[in-house]
Amino acid sequence: MSIAPIARSTLLIVVATLVSGASMVAESSERVVFDALLAGQDSIVLAAQTAQFQNPGPPPEIGGRMDPQFAAELRRFPQPLMARLDSLSRAPRPSGSLDIPRHVTIVSDSLLREIFSSGVRGGWEDFRRRYPRRDGYERLSPVAFSADSTEAMVYREVHCGGLCGDGTLYWLRRSSDGRWSVIGSLMFWVS
Repeated sequence: MSIAPIARSTLLIVVATLVSGASMVAESSERVVFDALLAGQDSIVLAAQTAQFQNPGPPPEIGGRMDPQFAAELRRFPQPLMARLDSLSRAPRPSGSLDIPRHVTIVSDSLLREIFSSGVRGGWEDFRRRYPRRDGYERLSPVAFSADSTEAMVYREVHCGGLCGDGTLYWLRRSSDGRWSVIGSLMFWVS
């Protein structure tokens, strides 16, 4: 079988693109979204498994058990993107698989259990001895992108003490020059 000269050059360009990594749009896009989300942090301590986001669904219009202020904020967030994030993050995966543009220290679940086996107070003292420049550890979800890749969502958990931590949903948008910025955040829990 012979390949026509134009088809051969096109094939070579495609192969060269694949080999160079230029086709890794999802990974590089994930990287720039995490770069915008983690602005100001030069390094991060991550739990070994990614965070799981559970979409609460559309807020109830009348009555219901949802806090009215939270429900009003939740209505601003695009439900299809939240559903995509729920689907992507349902099964935890290794945090090392996320394309994070920072120095990342991964802490295994077994090490976290060992650190906190003496209780919350002693556990945080032990954690800070082991990681003196870190206030705590985080869990990040994978990045969910809108169909046109102009918006993204990430769920982030910060664990920093017995009564210190939060789980927040971040909504980001890509500007015409390609930069991502946070356009909304919604805290789902706080300690």
